[in-house]
Amino acid sequence: MSEALAVSIELVRYEGPTLPNHDIHMIFFLFETPSAIRPIGAPLDAAMKPHLVAIFEATLGRLKAQDVDQEVKERAISCLGVILAHAGDQLAAETAAALPVVLDKACVIILCVLASN
Repeated sequence: MSEALAVSIELVRYEGPTLPNHDIHMIFFLFETPSAIRPIGAPLDAAMKPHLVAIFEATLGRLKAQDVDQEVKERAISCLGVILAHAGDQLAAETAAALPVVLDKACVIILCVLASN
């Protein structure tokens, strides 16, 4: 499974930009992957942790990016939630660095929604 996951991540990284709505396709892929790597309550295979870190960093990168649309940022926040639900105990250092970014982006999204009503 580790090799298949690595190939999938590389395909999304290198071939994905040629797809329309690349960021959305990437986030959808990343959204489903943590539950396959580590179902809630299951032990984490040590070989999979680097993949989880890579998924976390790729998702956080999309969240931090200034040139992506609102839908991508909303899905990136959801994806980070899935990652943390499945592997937050294994990503303590990464989580501590990401929480201020998530909070800031979530506040912006909430303000945008309130302003549109």
